[in-house]
Amino acid sequence: DNAWDHESPAARTMITRSFQLTNIAEDSGKRDGLQIVRYHQGQGYNTHPDYFTPSSVDDDFDFYPYSGGSNRFATVFMYLNDPEEGGHTVFPRAPGTVPGATAPQHALDMFEAKTWERTVGEECYTRLAVPPKRGTAALFYSITPDGQIDPSSHHAACPLLGGTKWGANIWIWNRQRYGEIRTGE
Repeated sequence: DNAWDHESPAARTMITRSFQLTNIAEDSGKRDGLQIVRYHQGQGYNTHPDYFTPSSVDDDFDFYPYSGGSNRFATVFMYLNDPEEGGHTVFPRAPGTVPGATAPQHALDMFEAKTWERTVGEECYTRLAVPPKRGTAALFYSITPDGQIDPSSHHAACPLLGGTKWGANIWIWNRQRYGEIRTGE
């Protein structure tokens, strides 16, 4: 489940803190709205990037920061509660693995073989993953310092094994975001 908020006092606080965390001057033209998400037991989100490619959205817009374009530069994902089990944010394309780690059998038994849930569930225990803990956040960048798209930023929401997971995320753009042009400033 998801909803959007950029006006409530709580959302304004989370947006401001996200900009402070990235050390980028807060600018409403450099962000999307705050997305609030809720996952129930068994739910997750398949591996995906937060950046856009021209073929995925609009051939008339430059999504490549290295050529002067604009794209989602950083993601801040905030954990709003402590789920009972599971619900990590995993980065399956990031370098390195967790030696000798395996997913618990009860986590694997929840999903059929060769489904994305099973694949992501296995990666949640063997790849770089951030556990959901109330009051913490995962910060990651989709664009490298030289303006290149970073495929190692692909991530997934690990299936929730118990309880409910609440989170919020904000996407911060490197320049004025697509679809909103301001003049006179």
